[in-house]
Amino acid sequence: MLKEESKLTLPEREEEILKFWEENQVFEKSILERKKARSFVFYDGPPFATGLPHYGHILASTIKDVVPRYWTMRGYRVDRRWGWDCHGLPIENIVEQELKISGRRQIEQFGIQNFNESARSKVLTYADEWYKMVRRIGRFVDFENSYMTMQPTYMESVWWAFAELYKRGFVYKDQRTSLFCPRCETPLSNFEIAMDNSYRDQEDDSVYVKLLIAGKPKEYLLIWTTTPWTLPGNAAVAVNPKIEYQKFRIGNEFFWAARLPDLPAGKQSFAIEKRKGKDLVGLRYEPLFALTYTEGAYRVVGADFVDVAEGTGLVHIAPAFGEEDFNLGKKEKLPIFETVDDTGRFNKAFSQIAYLAGKTTTDANPLVIRWLEENNFLFKLERITHRYPICWRCATSLIYKVQPAWFVKISAIKKKMLALNEKIDWHPEHLKHGRFGNGLETAPDWNVSRSRYWGTPIPIWECGKCKKIHVIESRDEYHKRSRFKLKNSYFVMRHGEAMTNMRAINSSSDAKTFGLTLAGRAQIERSAAKLRKEKIDLIISSPLARTRESAEIIAKTLEKTPVTFDARLLEIDFGALEGKPISEYRDFFHSLRERFSQAPAGGETLNEVRQRMFEFFRDVERRHEGKTILIVGHGDPLWMLLTGALGLSNEEALGWAGGGLADRRHYPEKGEVQELCYRHVPRNTTGEVDLHRPYVDEIQLHCDCGGTMRRIPDVFDCWVESGSMPFAEKHYPFENKKLFDENPTLISVNQDVQQKNPQF
Repeated sequence: MLKEESKLTLPEREEEILKFWEENQVFEKSILERKKARSFVFYDGPPFATGLPHYGHILASTIKDVVPRYWTMRGYRVDRRWGWDCHGLPIENIVEQELKISGRRQIEQFGIQNFNESARSKVLTYADEWYKMVRRIGRFVDFENSYMTMQPTYMESVWWAFAELYKRGFVYKDQRTSLFCPRCETPLSNFEIAMDNSYRDQEDDSVYVKLLIAGKPKEYLLIWTTTPWTLPGNAAVAVNPKIEYQKFRIGNEFFWAARLPDLPAGKQSFAIEKRKGKDLVGLRYEPLFALTYTEGAYRVVGADFVDVAEGTGLVHIAPAFGEEDFNLGKKEKLPIFETVDDTGRFNKAFSQIAYLAGKTTTDANPLVIRWLEENNFLFKLERITHRYPICWRCATSLIYKVQPAWFVKISAIKKKMLALNEKIDWHPEHLKHGRFGNGLETAPDWNVSRSRYWGTPIPIWECGKCKKIHVIESRDEYHKRSRFKLKNSYFVMRHGEAMTNMRAINSSSDAKTFGLTLAGRAQIERSAAKLRKEKIDLIISSPLARTRESAEIIAKTLEKTPVTFDARLLEIDFGALEGKPISEYRDFFHSLRERFSQAPAGGETLNEVRQRMFEFFRDVERRHEGKTILIVGHGDPLWMLLTGALGLSNEEALGWAGGGLADRRHYPEKGEVQELCYRHVPRNTTGEVDLHRPYVDEIQLHCDCGGTMRRIPDVFDCWVESGSMPFAEKHYPFENKKLFDENPTLISVNQDVQQKNPQF
């Protein structure tokens, strides 16, 4: 104790408790000592690490700590693993701001690889601050071994899940209009629009517009809109068949409307005829902007959603710029006039208003209004304040925009979701049939595609020859579709026991000659005898004494097999710890995974080692063909080569070395020979498997018909990844299948508890 207990302040007491928990590994023991206990499943959605934690996170984290502690005290095993939400526009926006670029065009000029690597570097900007918060509030959670949605294993599980949905008929492609951010150049999901910071009060122009009925001079349909810029995309006018409409005479002109706006002083209206909306259906009118004429356009159609709460009871329909408009357009077979591009700017399809080309929708509003006024189509102009959707990331006003997209068919499983909701024990209870239940009732099919960069690529490939769609579900399938075969066969062998091993020192150079021990020579001789049957054509070795001796023993045993030496096969560079005890090198790192990205001064990281090993490997593949080649090297470099060739991530390489992956080989033992197995999968510049753009698109995949397949360029909505957390964090079904399949659900645990404790 720092002080007598009675004199400790509350913060000092808390620090003493935290110190006790850490020194005695209380959290770790609460899990390890319950290996055979029943599990309580606790899911915690991952936060972004691109911002500092605030009081909202602290409150949520406190609740997320209390519940697992309760179940732990009841004797359950409660695994809790921290996670990070790594993909999406929040990080892309940070990168764009720092690079002073904006929009897809500039990103692609900068380079997708450069942009995504910049995004990767920003993912864990505030991770240390998050750790301080989590530790200080005393939350029990495995922070060190946190999962990340950008890990290849996580992404592969997302691929698998999407492939399963596709196989079962829940995925389809369609045109759909949805809210779109012209700044980010991507659509937003319903989840994002429902967020608290997705709307603001905004003042805009609204206009009442005159549409001349075909063949009837001075007789108009009177429509109203708060988005004048959408008028060039008009394709129809909607009326409610059940509502009563009137023809009003104002001066020497006639207007059809269910209600009129307030007229200027001195002007009067006279109702001279009444009709139901159904009697107006079919009327044709002259288009304001005749971009093109398509049969079936510019007519009155019926729609039940039309009311008279606002406007005139006649609704301007632009199928490209509204959800109800789009759905009605599909029903009535209306044309879609796409007048703006993905940056929210007008294209050059206008003859009447040429000066609109290149203007944003906001800038276009006054120009369209001026044109209406000059051509006697403007009936009235008003300013209104209304709630308007904005992008929660960049605060840009959103627009509705039609675009091709990929959807998950929520409508097909809505009944099942509603039934499952009845089994959930909601707290507070009103959420079941309130916000959550209502959300399920009204949920549309989910647009899961995003035209962006830093995200999990959608694994849909289309054959250029037969047009068949292929959804790739795994790295194994990716390798199979690549139809790639190595030109040579490879074996790798670690040197035999050397004096460096006996003395347990770091040695990446021959400043002091450390050759093989007698035991080491015997290890190599045994391996050499086994290699006779492989008919080795060439031996390539690291030039250090211990590897040189090993290679020469093998060559002699195999009767004059040629040996060459390559400095790229050298031992990992220990830098400032060269010649020091191995224990000092191990103690330099807080964890094994730090070795991939950190090194002693002047030394190498494991990522750098793998990069040079792969440069060597690719070079050998270029220079030889049809050979069986033995590579003689050192433990860590061969570990990186073997796991890199298999297409394993850094996390998987750690498990592979420790025997965590039962179906993989292990870290090379002294004098051991292993066959090199290769999977042709996307890799980044260090040789690590990487399923991100652009690497995922750099390898050609092939269709069964013989054609070449191309991937669609989109990535997943990051909510797909967040929702995949329960299985993707465990790399299901590629790993932990038995664990996942046998795990009791949270529902079953709650039911069990309620039976035993009715008051709970």
